[in-house]
Amino acid sequence: MSNTGLSGSFIIGGLLLLSLMGLFYGYRNFTSSKNANTIVQSSSIELKKVIDYDFNKIGYRTPKKILAINVKSISFQADLDNNGIVDTVQYTFTSDLTRSVKNPVAKSFLYHGIDNFVIVGFDSLGQQTYQPNLIKNISVKMYFNGKDLLTDTTFTALSYLEARYNLVN
Repeated sequence: MSNTGLSGSFIIGGLLLLSLMGLFYGYRNFTSSKNANTIVQSSSIELKKVIDYDFNKIGYRTPKKILAINVKSISFQADLDNNGIVDTVQYTFTSDLTRSVKNPVAKSFLYHGIDNFVIVGFDSLGQQTYQPNLIKNISVKMYFNGKDLLTDTTFTALSYLEARYNLVN
């Protein structure tokens, strides 16, 4: 009888130990997924601030506004730092987003983790166009996916941002 009791104690103790290990493993995956989501959200917000600053100044203190535009890139002029010198800014999306500012030396910044970046220009009637001289406002859409940060396949860290910018007159 005591062997049965001892065996039962080992079985119950083993099940309890396995349950605790599963709980700790699940908690670890949950916290790492939450951290990945926080990183994706904060990174997307920081990039949105940079894009807001740049795109709200398109054409500021310069006669030429947009130099070139297509669905994955835009090049424009603006006096970003309000110093009287015209900056040339270019955003290009291939597999990552690159932001280059030339004033007169070019500085490039690379943003990883962006799955899609779409630019659409609109004329004064609200019709889609990619002719720089006809564009009155611009729509920018970005989609972030933090899949490279995640260890748990049941959780995803996503961020979708969309904004529309009127050009400076």
